Amino acid sequence: MPTAVDQDPAFAGRAAFRYRPLCDADAARIHDAALALLEGVGLANAPAGCAATLTRAGARLGEDGRMRFPRGLVLDTVAKAARRFTLHGQEPRHDLALQGGRIHFGTAGAAVHFVDAETGEYRESLLADIYDAARVVDALANIHFFQRPMVARDMVDPADLDLNTLYACVAGTTKHVGTSFTVRENVAPALDLLHALAGGEDAFRARPFVSNPNPFVAAPLKFAANACGVLEACVEGGLPILLLSAGQAGTSAPAPLAGTLAQAVAEMTADAGAFRPGYRLTGVLVQETRRGLAEVLVGVTRDPVAGPVVTVGMGGILAEIYCDTVVHPAPVSPDTARRMLDNVRGLALLRGFRGRPRGDLEALADVVVRLSALATARPDVIEAEINPVLIRAPGEGVVAVDALAVVAEEPPSGDGR
Repeated sequence: MPTAVDQDPAFAGRAAFRYRPLCDADAARIHDAALALLEGVGLANAPAGCAATLTRAGARLGEDGRMRFPRGLVLDTVAKAARRFTLHGQEPRHDLALQGGRIHFGTAGAAVHFVDAETGEYRESLLADIYDAARVVDALANIHFFQRPMVARDMVDPADLDLNTLYACVAGTTKHVGTSFTVRENVAPALDLLHALAGGEDAFRARPFVSNPNPFVAAPLKFAANACGVLEACVEGGLPILLLSAGQAGTSAPAPLAGTLAQAVAEMTADAGAFRPGYRLTGVLVQETRRGLAEVLVGVTRDPVAGPVVTVGMGGILAEIYCDTVVHPAPVSPDTARRMLDNVRGLALLRGFRGRPRGDLEALADVVVRLSALATARPDVIEAEINPVLIRAPGEGVVAVDALAVVAEEPPSGDGR
């Protein structure tokens, strides 16, 4: 029997806490560096149509051919931007409301090879594989949108590739679809197809169920001519745009990660609001690379009979391989937390087993206690999970790498059980 939508472990738009690896001061420094790059360095190689649009919006084309963006223009554009919008599916039940900290999962990529599930053969990916992947996504409740994950290598002509890829996607799923185009001339036939599917141009513009992931910049700080042409045609046709930047630290971007991030923010912001007033750069995801001795899962769920229940076990990919967990009703005292950790078999490795380095299990026990206290004090927290918690050496504490919490719109009555 299918799981009810509001009980699905990965339903579309579930709320989550915001991951903040940077303090406000560091984030402000990177933001300021991005604004300085846009205003002082700018982007090179702006195509004529792009240059005309940007200068009308207030950007400045210098004698050196670089397009520069005054700080006030960028800040004003972001301030005027929309704060929420909807990615539509062909069917309204698949609409995705993008706002706040709500999370949606989807596919993406440009793989050129594929492992055939029936033969085990490692072969070139084909158009039929894209269609089959779309059909799989359409049946999976935990995947909320479909961006083509591979390239149809049996489509040699770029026009055939773009149009047939789009058709394979929209024929395979009624969820929101993201697809790319090689050149702007290939957008018009695609729009004709989408208008026919939607029941007319007006109907498609009212509910655009296809978007365009667009790498409109070529790092470092240069416009990509073909992608900019596609961007213009898609915006004119009413397609939502996913702007992409792919600088590599130490090659096409500065070696320091903060510099790479500042460049990426500048590149992603360069076209903000120029082609479509109300465009919003919704945020930049940053995650620091951290290492530890082991990964642990700590979570809490709210049982309708027992109330909040705390779980601790081996985390990361090991959580999917081994059933090495211990559960206990909340609240959990420090002594109880330590006993729970004693019963997780995998954590024996962090107690000096055969000379291995010890881990800071006291800090981990504190995490267990604090999460159980959160569940007890906040009956509106339906579930929460930190996975993985990186365990470091004694005295160095632990690091929460990823966390998720589901909060009820209306807190339960009574004692929270």
